[in-house]
Amino acid sequence: MSMDNTTDILELKFEGNGVNPNVVKASEIGFLIQEFEKAVLSTLKKEHPSVDISEPLLILENIKNESIGLFLKGIVSLSPEIKSLLVGSYLSLTAAISNNDYNNLNKETINSLKSISKFSKKYSCSANFRHNGEYIASITPNTEIKLNNPEYLKGVTTIYGELLDSGGDNPNLHIKINGEYTVIVATDKAIAKSLGSRLYDQVGLKGIAKFDAATSEILEFKLIEVLEYSAGNVAKTFKDLRKLTSGYWDNYNNNDSINRNLLRD
Repeated sequence: MSMDNTTDILELKFEGNGVNPNVVKASEIGFLIQEFEKAVLSTLKKEHPSVDISEPLLILENIKNESIGLFLKGIVSLSPEIKSLLVGSYLSLTAAISNNDYNNLNKETINSLKSISKFSKKYSCSANFRHNGEYIASITPNTEIKLNNPEYLKGVTTIYGELLDSGGDNPNLHIKINGEYTVIVATDKAIAKSLGSRLYDQVGLKGIAKFDAATSEILEFKLIEVLEYSAGNVAKTFKDLRKLTSGYWDNYNNNDSINRNLLRD
């Protein structure tokens, strides 16, 4: 699948009931552009985890005043391979919409589609997805964005992640998992306060987790205990071992004698 600077335009066009840029807020159009981009990129990330979606990949090609047409395309500097992956993910996304089967989409994509669906309902218009001008999927005011057969797993587990926040009126912890998504964990004031000095450090939590069976993403987490864990524990352990064994090996003259002592019965 090829993609150059003049083709492979990804378009989201809102049509019907007189919807156009003159009857909606500029901020709403900006939000729709953002959600359209997020839907494509989060699908790309799920299908190709190695692709860095934090880098600029899509640009706004145009906004047409015929209804509301939003046009995106890959930035000029992207490699042909990444551009091809972008289009492939867009076609996967639109196929899910067309088939009304969202089970293979991740949470971020579904949330973006729900935002687009909400706008469609608000203005009683259709959100039409097109590729190079060809209609391939639509979200109408009657469309319901939901998983057909959601499957979950639940059990006791341990998670490790970066502590982004600790506290609040209803105390909770914000833990970023694998640098990809954030889990909010309810806690009490004492724990929130004790972890306040560890913001942006790695922490370990033991608890009962509810997982998305398809993506393994943690959807809910009930805290049991905070683990005694820090990223420096391994280094500290070796340092302590070095202190304990300091001078012990001085009784041996060479590596062979050390190895013989280690391997003896």
